[in-house]
Amino acid sequence: MHSLSLDSASVLSTHGHEAARNVLCSESQTTSIPHSFKVCHILPLETLQRENRYKMTVQSQVNGAVSQSVGAAQDLLQWHPNKSESMKALAAFLLIPLFLGQIVGLLSATQIKGWYKNIRKPSWQPPAFLFGPVWSVLYILMGVGAWQVWKHGGWAAQKDALSLWVFQLIFNLFWNPLFFLKHDMSLALFDIGGMHLNSILSQILC
Repeated sequence: MHSLSLDSASVLSTHGHEAARNVLCSESQTTSIPHSFKVCHILPLETLQRENRYKMTVQSQVNGAVSQSVGAAQDLLQWHPNKSESMKALAAFLLIPLFLGQIVGLLSATQIKGWYKNIRKPSWQPPAFLFGPVWSVLYILMGVGAWQVWKHGGWAAQKDALSLWVFQLIFNLFWNPLFFLKHDMSLALFDIGGMHLNSILSQILC
């Protein structure tokens, strides 16, 4: 039985000065002839050079885009606000949560003295007068934490972390009316679950 083969060496010896051309060989097999043989394709030198120039152009564009992105990110992270900007941002991060929390607290104040006082509660539940101070401290700590993050590049560099902070603030503000105004403990529990999930995401992503 005879084997039919044509390798790159024979192709190059056959074509003489065309040895600079690219030789592509692939194994093939037919059903009529149970022998494997190589099929070689000779690509013109111009085609090979054109393909190489295209690959180098694409790679150069990709490297340039990556370098620009990394440089922009580094510039954002190196940005720090001046003292005036920093104090204004701190005031905003503190006052906005406290103001919104105060409004929500006033809306539910009558329910704390009425509905909440009469529902069945566990023996270890905290006294009602602690709600206001505890939530105020919580909002202050959240504001200071967001301000500390903001100082390292501002909203542009800390978009993900500060977006999660906004969601956490929303979850906190919504819990009060869900529990005290709507008396919907299931939704209030779901809201608390959202707070915990958001906190976990903050630890993972930021």
